Amino acid sequence: MMENAPIVEDYELFLDVDDMHLRGVLHGSPDPRFEDGARFVSGVIQVADEEEGWAVTYHGSYRLGAPLRPDDE
Repeated sequence: MMENAPIVEDYELFLDVDDMHLRGVLHGSPDPRFEDGARFVSGVIQVADEEEGWAVTYHGSYRLGAPLRPDDE
């Protein structure tokens, strides 16, 4: 399932009230609304494993690339 999932670089997981979300630079999305390299914010994260490098929302799955470094903000 994850091998064809889009990858999110310069990502961070963050809480918005009680819900976890993912934001970063999206590559390889099959969704035509997102050009390669677009910055995006995901829907609610259902489950994620940063050590394994993946996250799943209600609407799709993502591979996690490099996390956002503090000096990149």
